[in-house]
Amino acid sequence: MGAKQKQSGFTIVELLIVIVVIGILAAITIVAYNGIQSRSYNAAVQADMRNIANQIEQYRSINGVYPGSADLASMGIKASKNAYLLTTPRPFAYCAVPSGAASGFGIGGVSKGDRGFYYSSTQGMKERTTWNSSSGITICSAFGVDTADAGFIYVWGYFNDAWSAWVN
Repeated sequence: MGAKQKQSGFTIVELLIVIVVIGILAAITIVAYNGIQSRSYNAAVQADMRNIANQIEQYRSINGVYPGSADLASMGIKASKNAYLLTTPRPFAYCAVPSGAASGFGIGGVSKGDRGFYYSSTQGMKERTTWNSSSGITICSAFGVDTADAGFIYVWGYFNDAWSAWVN
């Protein structure tokens, strides 16, 4: 009887353990990446809101009124299109009462991180967890804009360099 030869290699259990560990590490990496990506979308939308609000305030300081819907296109407002949830019917909105005692504005958008943000002349930067795009009145009221004022306007954009008037 000859001596038993020892075979080198991994057992099936050892291989399964390695595969499971690699799978766990991959899952952790994917979850972390998605979280980072969502935070970057949210940050981009918030930055857009602040930048656009600054442009709107500059317009008001020069012209004495907040811009109307016709003025928005001429202002060259830009947004980070890839950060917005474009499957939402109206992912980007502007509400204003351009002049008068109730004058004010709000601008908002929904990020791909599935969070809504708006900047308002009365409230500053805020997060809006629900974004009811079925009613301009609801959105604009949440922005702090007086929707009962006769000069109230609401427009929305699809990032095609054009603003569209709201139609209820």
